[in-house]
Amino acid sequence: MFYLPTESRWCYIMQNAKQNDIDLKIDTALFNIEKANAALCGALPDNYYSRLGLDTNKLVALLDEINKIDTIRDGEIDIIGRVY
Repeated sequence: MFYLPTESRWCYIMQNAKQNDIDLKIDTALFNIEKANAALCGALPDNYYSRLGLDTNKLVALLDEINKIDTIRDGEIDIIGRVY
């Protein structure tokens, strides 16, 4: 099991999704997940979202769409597959 710092949790990302620096917040979230979980060191992208130069509105729209996905389904455990 992995520990997710508060600023790395989905609810924090969604609470801050409408801010202009959401790309940096996502990058920071990924960095902090690795920092809190040594087994994940080097597994997550480094400054990926801030380097993409995505339009903030498009990134927010993507986050909103992901947030709509029903992650609880009759015993289904492949949440990552549903998000993908």
